[in-house]
Amino acid sequence: MNAILGFTELLRRGYTRDDRDAGRHLDTIHASGTHLLALINDILDLSKVESGQLEIETLACSPYKLAHQVVRAMSVKADEKGLALALRVQGRIPETVHTDAPRIRQVLTNLIGNAIKFTEHGSVTVTLSLDASNDPALLRFDVRDTGIGIAPDKAALI
Repeated sequence: MNAILGFTELLRRGYTRDDRDAGRHLDTIHASGTHLLALINDILDLSKVESGQLEIETLACSPYKLAHQVVRAMSVKADEKGLALALRVQGRIPETVHTDAPRIRQVLTNLIGNAIKFTEHGSVTVTLSLDASNDPALLRFDVRDTGIGIAPDKAALI
């Protein structure tokens, strides 16, 4: 919220050197607004989960396209930190699955965002695979990074 208000005030008062500078401020405002909206949606969803009112809506979607869209959207944050962000597909995956795409997108965005946040150097890799050892088969989205990792005592809480 501070970035939104601060950069908006700079633009209102004309404190920019040129159009490129103003464009960067607008990009920051947009990214901050998007992040704030995601936080609000996460809080609202958490309250729905706690009250047992979260509705899951399954529709057909492409798991690859879903993962690709999230990775592409998060690539800006990765680029800002000088990190490589990659999407890998391991084996064959179905072209279409029935799932709650907005929830998958939300979880994947949060996982990738945390991986970027806690990785100073290196990369974040998202791997999409199908685990056919279960019935029904499970679609897996693995997020791996070269960051500091999660402390063992904290991993048990996740």
